[in-house]
Amino acid sequence: MRRILTLLAAWALACGMSIGLSGTGAVPVATGAAGMAPATRGWTVLSAARSLPTLSRPAALAVDSRGNVYVSDTGNHRIVEIAPDGRPLAHFGDADLAPQGASALALSGGGTVYAADSFHRVIRVYSPAHRRIASWPVTIPGARATALAVAVGGAGNVIVVFAPENRCTIPYGPATCATSYVVQRRAPSGRLLGQFRTPVAPFGAPSSIVTQLSVAVNPAGNIYVAAGGREPCYKDCLVYHFLVEHAPGGRVLGHWGADELDPTANWPAVAIGGRGSIFLADDLATRIEKRAPSGRVLARWPTQTIFPAPLECTSEAIAVWQAPSCPGPDGVAVARSGTVYVSDPGSNRILVLSAAGRLLTQWGAGGTAPDRFWFPASVALDPHGQLWVNDMANGRVQSLGADGHFHVRFAVRSPGMGMALDRQGNVYLGQQLANIWHPDVVISKFSPSGTLLARWGNLSMADPPSGIAVAPNGDIVVVAVFLYPPPSQLSVNGANIVRLSPTGKQLALIHLGFFGPGPGIAVDAHENITVAYGTPPHFERYSSSGALLASWGAPKPSLPGQIVPNPAGITLDAAGDVYLADTPQDQVQEYGPSGTLLHVWGRAGSYAGQFHHPGGIAISSNGTIYVSDTENHRMQRLLR
Repeated sequence: MRRILTLLAAWALACGMSIGLSGTGAVPVATGAAGMAPATRGWTVLSAARSLPTLSRPAALAVDSRGNVYVSDTGNHRIVEIAPDGRPLAHFGDADLAPQGASALALSGGGTVYAADSFHRVIRVYSPAHRRIASWPVTIPGARATALAVAVGGAGNVIVVFAPENRCTIPYGPATCATSYVVQRRAPSGRLLGQFRTPVAPFGAPSSIVTQLSVAVNPAGNIYVAAGGREPCYKDCLVYHFLVEHAPGGRVLGHWGADELDPTANWPAVAIGGRGSIFLADDLATRIEKRAPSGRVLARWPTQTIFPAPLECTSEAIAVWQAPSCPGPDGVAVARSGTVYVSDPGSNRILVLSAAGRLLTQWGAGGTAPDRFWFPASVALDPHGQLWVNDMANGRVQSLGADGHFHVRFAVRSPGMGMALDRQGNVYLGQQLANIWHPDVVISKFSPSGTLLARWGNLSMADPPSGIAVAPNGDIVVVAVFLYPPPSQLSVNGANIVRLSPTGKQLALIHLGFFGPGPGIAVDAHENITVAYGTPPHFERYSSSGALLASWGAPKPSLPGQIVPNPAGITLDAAGDVYLADTPQDQVQEYGPSGTLLHVWGRAGSYAGQFHHPGGIAISSNGTIYVSDTENHRMQRLLR
């Protein structure tokens, strides 16, 4: 059904978010809504995530002689150093590597770090103390360097690979394109020692352009270049992936790969292991491929069988700000011990494998153990002020205990984003109990211990509600996308607020529009309903009977099918102030009862007080704010 929703209102957020390490400290601020500078101080990361590396789209990897792993944290446009036991040690480069991060990393024997900055077309050089000591522009006369990669070879020489773009002469091609790659050998000072140029046409791609490169050097000094690209065409376009072995002087010793109409592999990263074995990260087939120096395949380790992939890596999106599928591994590095490190950008984690491909551990904020989360969504407080969390991708509900840790209360099958608690502490969740082609979308009521008390279906919801609230009189108010079979109801297809009696009978419907799912919902002591949608947010307040009482904020989206990213969390305090987890803008906002913007907290990032698509918000009677930092897989709290 999520495929149907994309026809109603397809939308996706840009991925260039700035995410770093968990912790505290001063960070730059960006201008927020209405020109107000967002605050980040005072927030704390709760529980296990406080001491874990929080990554965003990790890509290139490198391992030093001590076994420390360097990660290109592209979503944060920085480099993160992690100890062999998974402890975050340092991060650096964020002042240089915006907006895309490093496309490749390499380390010298002395600990010098080389980062390929493809966006700026330079190699950034950092000392072992992580201070930038040089930037080498990568140029070639009459061409523009793209798809930059870097490796370290014998004698500490640095191997730089790039694709030079010239005027494109391929039919259906862009104005400029690259049909070859250049390999440069540089001294540690950056001085050019030599270079050679290799067209991809002889390897079976006569009309293709180069869009992707990675490089590794074996102990003998031979250079392996993994190249990928596509054929510009009108239809039936070929794509290719090749691994080319060069002698140190440039002579081609061998090549492997294919030029295919239906691609079977894509190699964004290559690394050399013990005995010259070649490791390829295949983000299309979602696997790590190990080859002998001759190119013979020794092993393939499918990600879906050895990695405990969370639910966000299914073929369907579980949240409206998620892509329908996750990329496969995007980086690979091999330690001297034989341990293999794999970056998994879809889950924002690093996977640690044995030399035989067995999963040893994983690094990142997300996890399946108690006190860890995968995509925490809505949050709510029970009558005792205890925080409850919809641990959505793990399919369970957790609560914050007096010991400061989260504990699993009960499992729940295929929950949606919305969750609410009533005055007795009962939990209301949306669920999709059948497959996407024959959905059975229901609202379920559970006791605090997880006993199913009631379930309501046949509500014509296309997907589980993005927001659920329980009114003081026990009515259940949901916001969701509805698809009604009768033609007479086509006018109310789309996003609606529906009010149900405590027994599940529909009492009222408020039609919001065709902008798709996503917004949360809140109900005050007078049973008035507040909802926010759009970017920047548009707010509306309705009476219990459905009459519009007030609206404020940005103009209401008015075009049918307009792309509208929506805030996923909203709540109210006793004074009537509105608190918003603004999912698209990575902020938390507070508005007065009349709509005046009072506070803005946060920006894109993963320090304390920074967020990556926050999906839920709750406020206690003493003013403490709790936020589910959804794509950082953690919870945050602000004491006021």
